[in-house]
Amino acid sequence: MLGNRIRELRRAFGYTQTELGDKIGETKQTIYKYESGIVSNVPSDKVEALAAALETTPAYLMGWTDDPHDSSHQFADPDRQYLLNRIRKASVQDIAKLKKLLEVIDDETDSK
Repeated sequence: MLGNRIRELRRAFGYTQTELGDKIGETKQTIYKYESGIVSNVPSDKVEALAAALETTPAYLMGWTDDPHDSSHQFADPDRQYLLNRIRKASVQDIAKLKKLLEVIDDETDSK
């Protein structure tokens, strides 16, 4: 199911496997393996990146809902929802920068 949904959405957006791979920091071959089911245990961070690139939710890709825009997994806190929406649209490079920033925050919190 995951592979079929990735393929359907990729094609709907007109992306090649290479283009989708570039969006999530993976190769064309990896996207092929996801779509064909060769890799069935896709890491959660990649499912999230795929969902963001394909403008859907991880729940839809995983087959937990049939609604590609299911909002039941949204946060009630508007600040958290804002951050989630920004992360869904962020590039791989932006995600890496955000991780570094969060590590700095964690280090500052740990030292107090």
